Amino acid sequence: MRRNMMFKRIMLICIVVIFMTGTLSTTAATTQSSASLEPWSTGVIDQATGIYLGQHVSIDHYKYNGRAYISYYDNTHGDLKLAYQVSPGTGDCPGNASWKCETIDNTTNDVGRYSSIDVFEATLIRNSGLVFHYAKIGISYYDNIAKSLKYAQKSCREGILGLISCNWSITTVDDDPTSSFPHNIGQYTSFQFNPAGTPVIYYHGESGTNDNIGYVKRAILTGLVTGKCDDGWDCEVVARSSAHRAYGTHISADGNTVAFFDYPKYKLVLARRIPQASNTCGMSNNWDCVEVDSDVGRFVSLVADGVHPTQMVYYDAFGGKIKHAIASSGSGNCGGGSYNCYAVDTIGKALVETGIGLSMTLDAEGEPIIAYQDFSEQQSPAALKIARPYYVYGKSYGNCGDASIGIIKFWQCDYLDGGGSYLNEADYAAVSVSPAGLATVAYYETDDYYNLGRLKVAQEQQHFTVRLPLIMK
Repeated sequence: MRRNMMFKRIMLICIVVIFMTGTLSTTAATTQSSASLEPWSTGVIDQATGIYLGQHVSIDHYKYNGRAYISYYDNTHGDLKLAYQVSPGTGDCPGNASWKCETIDNTTNDVGRYSSIDVFEATLIRNSGLVFHYAKIGISYYDNIAKSLKYAQKSCREGILGLISCNWSITTVDDDPTSSFPHNIGQYTSFQFNPAGTPVIYYHGESGTNDNIGYVKRAILTGLVTGKCDDGWDCEVVARSSAHRAYGTHISADGNTVAFFDYPKYKLVLARRIPQASNTCGMSNNWDCVEVDSDVGRFVSLVADGVHPTQMVYYDAFGGKIKHAIASSGSGNCGGGSYNCYAVDTIGKALVETGIGLSMTLDAEGEPIIAYQDFSEQQSPAALKIARPYYVYGKSYGNCGDASIGIIKFWQCDYLDGGGSYLNEADYAAVSVSPAGLATVAYYETDDYYNLGRLKVAQEQQHFTVRLPLIMK
């Protein structure tokens, strides 16, 4: 009897300890029903004394194991870099041992701006018949010296004695080196693998000093990765204008749809691939261009997955706001493309060509999640914020943006990283959602005290609740 009472006391103490410490076992835990309710954490990934890195950031998750991959630019050395998640403690990034950092392209040229990454789940059937899963990684980016579009891809193959080797192939896809007034090609890249695993890159091009042409192009791999336009890549002009070389900047693409900024008309334009010829994109081709919204359009981020309504977020430089446009079954309230457009948050007015962190994706329930920079308070540091529809949090109304549903504000806007006295956040930002439905935001932080720029991440953390056993007397 006494031994039995002692056992009950020990069990009770253990339960109290669980409550007090919050140390939970995943074998006795269940996740919350909605990822939007999970807590966030922030941390440094890569940094070095006196070095500015982490700009022109892009992120994607590997669907096979849920790990995040981030491409970014080392401004001090002019290099393209990659960071990706590994098992805790096995990484080598200076700021975080749960990540591995490597330099992908460190040629003598200044490379890595406007990087765009996608990760494709590929399989390799070995000679033994076993299936080997690997992450096929592609990154499009800009060569600032050669003024050209570059592409890097990591692929794996089976070699001698069945050994698997994974290597990077780097190529210049599109350039114009022979012209007396060479075109500037490859800024504002937007890259994806199509469903078959074929690389597709959208990018901006502009004429040399002898004319005033701006255009949007698309390159699709048809041969070897190491080729270029008309020799391994099929390159075509999507949209073109002779009004200004800055026409077709701030590109974001998804499948056969691409959004971009029309300067000097200050319009957000959406182009779709169509079967018949059209003249709506400034030339005769198989693309149809429509105006989505006017007096806006920089830093656009598009989702057009064919499952959910086409939608995009973008910057309103005149109003100092970010806006959200979503396809409407009716005429819509903005532009000429049947879209409803509403303000999400007021973030302030800035020198917009220097970069504003703004990125959108859809969560596991198909709802938009927007990561963005807020510099609305001039005397305060720039901050990283997140916006989602109010109802994903179980709320009755939101706290920001237009009253898009009667008098109810649609968006809930919250701070993820408020910066500090010498810290400014999210000049560049990119968001991606893991297969588990948890979001990760990669972003850039400048530290004016230590004179450096860092790559950081904010991540939704899996939160567990304990179901305790019923104690019987």
